[in-house]
Amino acid sequence: QILREWWIDIDGDDVDDLKSDPTFPDHPDDTEFLDTLEGPTNWDDDYGSRIHGWLYVKNSGQYTFWISSDDESELWLSTDEDPANATLIAFEDSWSAARVWQTGDEQSEPVNLEAGKRYYISAIHKEDGGGDNIAVAWQGPDSENVLQIIPGGHLKPFLPIYAHGPSPANGQVDVPLNVTLTWTPGVDESTLSPYVIQRVYFGTNQAAVANAVTSSPEYKGPPMGAGQYGPLTLDYYRYYYWRIDGVSSATGK
Repeated sequence: QILREWWIDIDGDDVDDLKSDPTFPDHPDDTEFLDTLEGPTNWDDDYGSRIHGWLYVKNSGQYTFWISSDDESELWLSTDEDPANATLIAFEDSWSAARVWQTGDEQSEPVNLEAGKRYYISAIHKEDGGGDNIAVAWQGPDSENVLQIIPGGHLKPFLPIYAHGPSPANGQVDVPLNVTLTWTPGVDESTLSPYVIQRVYFGTNQAAVANAVTSSPEYKGPPMGAGQYGPLTLDYYRYYYWRIDGVSSATGK
């Protein structure tokens, strides 16, 4: 299955009308689980929705994606399981009837996907008035090279498994020289609760922080509280990088 979220009473037919609403993306009006990557048809007016989660393939190869919607929509796909690495691969900038698979912007370039990996996928949709629909299809080895709506057997609902809501925020400047890092912990998929074990990495070299392990000097240890570490003493005119790892209770990784 895959997770569908929606926000009601939002005017406009542009995806940006949804993205600019203060309740998006963290406070949907409600949610449900879908058996395929397709939302309901002729469901309501003046709303926005997001269908997102992880995509799996059983056979490596080239996959092409299509998005069909009324009104506008965007299809995002990550290079891995992290939503932060997602890029826009197809979009509908007007509207189409349900399950009408058009060439052009509604169709992605072929994407190479590897068996055994999972990829974050997200379809963001905005409906103004009249009819409405949203669906995503693919064609590739797992569909026997037939164009089809992506089935639930290749999908998993989204959970916020990554730490998020960092403070200081990404790119923030004029940070106090004595600062405490804070964040919202990710959810451990094996327990459906925040990670019991977290690891904090911090330093001035972006690559070193990204690639650090517990034996690296960038490793600072566990949090000092629920989603916080510090205080840290910073220098003037320096860039700093930090990373939070959650450790699965099931695998220890």
